[in-house]
Amino acid sequence: TTQAYISQLSPSIGNSATISQVDEVDSIAEITQSGRDNVASILQTTGTSNLASITQDGDDNLAQIDQIGQSNSTAIIVQTGDDNSATISGSLGSGNNASIDQSGTTNVADLYQVGELNIASVVQSGDENWATGDQQGIGNELLIDQSGDGNLGTITQIGDDNYAEIIQSGSFNEADIYQDGSGNWGSITQAGDYGAAYITQLGTGHMATIVQAGGTGNYADVYQSN
Repeated sequence: TTQAYISQLSPSIGNSATISQVDEVDSIAEITQSGRDNVASILQTTGTSNLASITQDGDDNLAQIDQIGQSNSTAIIVQTGDDNSATISGSLGSGNNASIDQSGTTNVADLYQVGELNIASVVQSGDENWATGDQQGIGNELLIDQSGDGNLGTITQIGDDNYAEIIQSGSFNEADIYQDGSGNWGSITQAGDYGAAYITQLGTGHMATIVQAGGTGNYADVYQSN
């Protein structure tokens, strides 16, 4: 049995919600809107036992979840801020978990998962941030946490059992972690402003940490391969 639930609660005004379930088995899709002028859509197709959930309590938000050929996967978007955009897309995998929580304003977050047992989380409590996560493989985990303003965070994981995190509490920073291999670990923390930090890990078993604890306009770059 496939289940779909849409709840548009008072004082909900001008919201739009769409759920499409095509050739889907034993999956659940739910949308709850209590804000104003929000748009939410969920697509589940050719999959089994998936959960997709969108909650919009702010105004003028956009949220989209696509689960295509997934099984036993979970995708959750919560928007309590305003003017945010969030997209989760998963295809041809199983056991994946993706979540986006936007309590700030004018943030953008995109997560893409192909493979199995991947975990991706974006938390945006600041304003005007941009976060992108791309996972292709098995058992990868990523976290992007943006409590500052105007930050850009990007994580790409190709392979298996990689971990990456970007923590941005400062403002107007740029951080990028790229992992192509297995068993790699990367972390970037930016508490200052106008910083730039990059980690590239090619191969197996690398570990890298960048901490920009304060100041302005700092630059750091780590490249590891084997």
